[in-house]
Amino acid sequence: MNKKLPFLCFLLVLNAGWVLAQTAALPDPLLMNNGQRVKTPKQWHTQRRKELLELFANEMYGRAPERPASMRFEVFEEDHNALNGKATRKQVAVYFNGKSDEPRMDLLIYIPNHVKGRVPAILGLNFWGNHAIHPDPKIRITQSWTESGKGNPYVNLSCVVNHQATEACRGINANQWPIDSILARGYALVTAYREDIASDDAKTGFQKGVHTLYPDFQTRGDNFGTIAAWAWALSRAVDYLVTDKAIDAKKIAVFGWSRLGKAALWAG
Repeated sequence: MNKKLPFLCFLLVLNAGWVLAQTAALPDPLLMNNGQRVKTPKQWHTQRRKELLELFANEMYGRAPERPASMRFEVFEEDHNALNGKATRKQVAVYFNGKSDEPRMDLLIYIPNHVKGRVPAILGLNFWGNHAIHPDPKIRITQSWTESGKGNPYVNLSCVVNHQATEACRGINANQWPIDSILARGYALVTAYREDIASDDAKTGFQKGVHTLYPDFQTRGDNFGTIAAWAWALSRAVDYLVTDKAIDAKKIAVFGWSRLGKAALWAG
């Protein structure tokens, strides 16, 4: 018998007990604020779901503003023969406040050329810039602040100089973005860079990006946080996609990794 086995079993039992203890301490999601239990799907959809969304908005993510009335879109680059003819590439500036000198988000869109009619779209934010998801030389390199330093387990950020991306940064995160497979299956891919939207730099906090457009929110206890700002921007991306005749606006999936996954869930 393996002498280590009893110790391992003890650890498993200990961890299982900790999980059970933690689970027992969690509030019951099916118990409504009035003390009644959810017993039907209708009660969940009409009552409890709303209560939970209100809780998350008030206590965790914060309340985001509505769609800006003056927001506008500008397709600043389009190529119908991108990726050796596989796709149409569009790059779209989303001017949140309608002004070119205020915060904007750049959408990078690849649409499969072999599909006729409108196509479904997969939408997600990226961590290191649109240019990082593919070595395509036509992708605009972000001018927004970019993470730098050594030891990142996912990408080599040695190409970043003074927190600015360079030509050497093209495609550094391409292994996590299976663009060829997505296009081959008939889907469009849509992405935007997180730092175009809200700062992920602890030193700047809410001093950059969309937060600067809403100074009245900054004084509120339920001001929308960074994840909520990213989620808000995903909705603004959908605002554009419903205007694009190449996209089937009824078939848009949103995704994300890590905290960008939380943003995708909150956007949903």
